[in-house]
Parts: sequence; C-alpha cells; structure tokens
Amino acid sequence: LTPINSCTVYNESENAAVYANYSTTYLKNIANRLNSESKGLNLTTTDAYNLFSWCAYEINAKGYSEICEVFLPEELVSFSYYDDLTSYYMDGPGNSRGKTVGAVNFNASVELLKQSESLGQKVWLSFTHDTNIVNYLAAVGLFDDGNKLPVSYIPIKDHVYHKSWMVPQGARVYTQQYECSNQTYVRYVVNDVVIPIE
Repeated sequence: LTPINSCTVYNESENAAVYANYSTTYLKNIANRLNSESKGLNLTTTDAYNLFSWCAYEINAKGYSEICEVFLPEELVSFSYYDDLTSYYMDGPGNSRGKTVGAVNFNASVELLKQSESLGQKVWLSFTHDTNIVNYLAAVGLFDDGNKLPVSYIPIKDHVYHKSWMVPQGARVYTQQYECSNQTYVRYVVNDVVIPIE
C-alpha cells in the first residue's frame, strides 16, 4: 500500500529548497491579525498554518467550521497553492521518483485489467493514503501538463495540478475498463469526474 516506504532512495524533501521559496507572508498576516484582535493571543506562523487543517478536518467531521471564517479569500488561495506545491514537489510529478513509485500501483492495475476476463472478477478494491494516490496519478500522467509549478506567483490560469481536486478527504480513483463496439477502453474517474487522457 505504500511503495514510497519500500523505495530506499525516495526522498520527499529533495525539492524542499524549491517550495521553501514560496512566500509565507499570508501566514504572518493571519497571525498578526488574530493576535491584534485577541489580547493575550500569541499565534505563530506555524499556528496560522495549522488553522487551515483545523478548518478542513472540522468541515469534514461536522459539515461546518467557524475557524474557516478567520481566513480572507486570498489567504485561502495562498494556502491552497502552497498545498499544491508541496504535494507536487514531494510526491507528485515534481519529485524525480514520484512517477516511479506510483508505477507499482499502476502496473498492478494494468495486470488486473488484463486478467479480469480470465479471473471472472469484475471489481478490485485498494485502500491507501493520499500520497500514494498522488504517486499513482503521477505515474498515469493525469494532472501533469509537463510544466513545473512556479513558486514566485500563483498561476490562476493554466494550472492543472490541484491537490484539493485529486485527494480531498475521502478521495476515490476508479480505473474502469469497458467495451464499446467490440473495442476495449480504459478511463479514469477521480472523485466522480471522468478525467480525459490526452
């Protein structure tokens, strides 16, 4: 389930110097704003960063989170892009071995598809972590236009790598084989959306 743990040369932090150049001003702004509004509060930028996880997990558990209301829209965009950057460079196509470790699950899927008729089994299920899904999607080539994600600005247009689209909480990826007019096809459905293969 976790090929990255089996690959001794896999290094999630190989590109840490790249995404370390992304501006954290938005975190300083959050901490300063909340500290100034609440006497005695002493939030750090790390605390501000962790509030985003609090927001996400509470929404997932309760359907709503008041903590999310402390963020300005541009702060949510800044955090979301930072999440994209770290995912891309740690586990996705930006990591030199992201596709390689994802190929373990990809190759297993291909073999299962080849054997599906002879085995008489229609469905296989695999359960794994979000980072392994990111590796798998990198191996397949989905959400990768070949352009490295920049750290000096947030590309609003032409930005295909969105971690929140690929692996939200409860993420699902279906590799489907189907027949049409005596031809066999494979398609990928990521979180209920058919992703075109180009």
